[in-house]
Amino acid sequence: MMVVAMSNRNNCRSPMNISASMLDCTARKMKVIAHPLRLKLLCSLSDGELSVQDLVALTDASQSSISQHLGQLRDKGILQDNRVANRVYYRVCDKKIFEVIGMLRDIYCINSVTSPSL
Repeated sequence: MMVVAMSNRNNCRSPMNISASMLDCTARKMKVIAHPLRLKLLCSLSDGELSVQDLVALTDASQSSISQHLGQLRDKGILQDNRVANRVYYRVCDKKIFEVIGMLRDIYCINSVTSPSL
């Protein structure tokens, strides 16, 4: 198993194995999640679909700010929305995003008390 992991890591480092469109897509998605409120929204949605009003209550941010950030995540294909009567509910399209967020947290946040910030 370690050999496979090392092999995958080496493939990722070689620009010859990744298409330009794949790199562009990945960079756009990483850029859109690279905001504290958008990360908080994604983490709030980790247990399932929530309405804008639910997310406002969980984040203490304004409804207009939440809606703007949710729209950006939806436009990049990270979230899907579902309108029911006068409420809009959001859910994460691909749960793999939580693996990415978890890895970034583990790498950059776990030891943030003892490590200098970037």
